[in-house]
Amino acid sequence: WFDHIRVPRENLLNRFGNINDQGQYESTIENPSKRFFTMLGALVTGRISVGLASISASKKPWRLRFTMHSAEDSLAEMNIASI
Repeated sequence: WFDHIRVPRENLLNRFGNINDQGQYESTIENPSKRFFTMLGALVTGRISVGLASISASKKPWRLRFTMHSAEDSLAEMNIASI
């Protein structure tokens, strides 16, 4: 899928490695396995953050609805008209 694709040097996400002027990959992390898992860890952290943010955002409307429902019940019990 990604054979022969060129990405401009300024668009690279090069936190753990870079492409030199000769087109060779360079990294400060020499061990390929350690380099792979270091990059994978950064991706997983981001994905978990997105997932947790979406869960938190989806809970807010439910929390608001049940809070309002509880307030309406309390007003009804006191024979006060609901808003």
